[in-house]
Amino acid sequence: MAPTQHKEVHSDGLSASPTTPARTAAQGRRAHAGLIQRDVYCNNRHHLVGSMKITAVRVANPRWVNAYGSQKHRYKSDAEKMELVIRLAKENVLHRTGGPFGAAIFRREDGRLISVGVNNVQRCNNSVLHAEIVAIMLAQHSLCSFTLDVKDTATYELISSCEPCAMCLGALVWSGVRRLVCGATRHDATRIGFEEGPVFPESYRYVKNRGIEFVRRVSHKQARAVLDLYASRGGVIYNGLRQSCVKLRKSFG
Repeated sequence: MAPTQHKEVHSDGLSASPTTPARTAAQGRRAHAGLIQRDVYCNNRHHLVGSMKITAVRVANPRWVNAYGSQKHRYKSDAEKMELVIRLAKENVLHRTGGPFGAAIFRREDGRLISVGVNNVQRCNNSVLHAEIVAIMLAQHSLCSFTLDVKDTATYELISSCEPCAMCLGALVWSGVRRLVCGATRHDATRIGFEEGPVFPESYRYVKNRGIEFVRRVSHKQARAVLDLYASRGGVIYNGLRQSCVKLRKSFG
């Protein structure tokens, strides 16, 4: 019996089959020019291959993100870039589409916006879809590169409305980003109940030793206000400190 053929589903929703040539890098760039403005719902697609089920996950920002950020505009300062990601975080709260976090990838040489991300954990039922992760994923896919450390061409920076959790800090190291700029602090996030994981002073020393610049507390007051807004509206503290503490107490009697 001939083996069952199945389609490979890319994260942009494009399909390639054994009889369809793989898309070129140029085609990928055209498909993703403006991906941050596209609304592709996060869902699971199941493909049966023999008796094995394969699931492909599609990831994108919610529809309202279309109205924010321009790839034609050149963002000149950290404050201007932070203003964008704080606005994204706030709109995510107001639209009730996720947690109070926003992020974006910029090309450092000219301030060009490459991608944006908002927290999609609840909307997509996916614990890893933090704003920083989404922004990194979309930027790499848009550039058709598994790394943003593209030597002799450009350097990229991640602007985040809040300091990264342990997962996002780890992803930052592997992403190829050369600079991280944050608004709210880890303490601001844990203060309203979020669990940020094992991030220590040694963690940031490691990041610095890897050649990544780190800038803290840009537009801190405005970034912290978004977290407070989320808490005041009864936002869900998914995987939070309170839930973790309860589980630990039960585990240890």
